[in-house]
Amino acid sequence: MMFKSLISFIIIVYTTLAPLIATANASDLAKAELIKGTWNCKINVALVGMNMSIIMQNTFANDHTAIGQGLVKVTNYGIGMDLAYDVKVAQTWFVKEGILYQTITASAINSLKSSFYESLYDTNSLLPAGQQEATKIVSINESNFLGLYNGMDLYCDR
Repeated sequence: MMFKSLISFIIIVYTTLAPLIATANASDLAKAELIKGTWNCKINVALVGMNMSIIMQNTFANDHTAIGQGLVKVTNYGIGMDLAYDVKVAQTWFVKEGILYQTITASAINSLKSSFYESLYDTNSLLPAGQQEATKIVSINESNFLGLYNGMDLYCDR
């Protein structure tokens, strides 16, 4: 009798959870398919006295590699900081539970403006190989992608 109850319980759990698990996996697969291709992305952050903007073009390949290139600008009017960098990144990527994970395999950061602040840190250590980034996929379709990256809104279009 106990064996019969156990089998019934397993069948109920399986038939209840299997569609939910399949939906989650199907959703991630659909999002991964939509991610593939080239996106033009922007992040703009304005804080008191400081602005940061990131403009990147990212291409996500079928083999789950990606390349990105763009411009990062940071301005802090209060202390006279005005930085600009050309950024190139190679990555691997996957989607899991609605989050786009990108692992850096190589990067290059080149200063476009010379500044005292550049002597304070090593720009190449900002995006080291092996670093993983996570972007929550808020919405995505064929032409637009809205994400949440480190608490900042990421806007992308084709």
